[in-house]
Amino acid sequence: MKHVVTVLTIAVVALSLYACGKKGAASGSPVVGTWKVVEASGTAADMNKGMVYDFKDSGELLVGGMTKFAWTVTNDTLYWNMGESFKFSAKFKISGDTMNLDYETSDQKFVMKKQ
Repeated sequence: MKHVVTVLTIAVVALSLYACGKKGAASGSPVVGTWKVVEASGTAADMNKGMVYDFKDSGELLVGGMTKFAWTVTNDTLYWNMGESFKFSAKFKISGDTMNLDYETSDQKFVMKKQ
């Protein structure tokens, strides 16, 4: 009997951990997907135009296909960090396949199209 209880306890813990692992901080967000900057204004606008942002459901963000960051979303605000030094936040609004991103941490504004 003790062996059965132990096996059941391990099974419940394993299933709980598996279920938690499937839900990223950004899971289900409308931001999830690949977005390309089609319009940019503010600091480094020319450099950002054409840049691709890939927001993964797991909470990982790929910028330009290779730079990885963690991202989260709360209500209408995106948050991501570039290491310890650079912490970004931006208000976003999505309409169809277009996302407007207005940085709170700089003067940058992006219009992005879902790819």
